[in-house]
Amino acid sequence: MHRKAKRINITLPERVLALIDEQARREGATHLGVLARTVLDYIGRNQVA
Repeated sequence: MHRKAKRINITLPERVLALIDEQARREGATHLGVLARTVLDYIGRNQVA
């Protein structure tokens, strides 16, 4: 995932962001890394053939 990055702004409920941050701490990752991986995993599982 070393392509050019694009800045976006999103709004999340505080509880959701707290869960993302907890997961990131457990993994030694950033919350952005957790979000990006999660979205890519979701897309990979839900692509229409």
